[in-house]
Amino acid sequence: MDIHVRFAQGQNIRKMARELSISRNTVKHHLQQQEMPTYAKRSQQSSKLAPFKPYLLQRIE
Repeated sequence: MDIHVRFAQGQNIRKMARELSISRNTVKHHLQQQEMPTYAKRSQQSSKLAPFKPYLLQRIE
């Protein structure tokens, strides 16, 4: 979104790439995209201690 806003304000691709610390090709790629990227939410991974949680809680009490 930031790239599209900067481009609409008249900032050139080289300056955007320098300020955002990304390559010019990345800026060009995002300017060609018409819609914002969507990301799937990651599933919550169980911890290694999950099987022992009841025991640990009991010991703490």
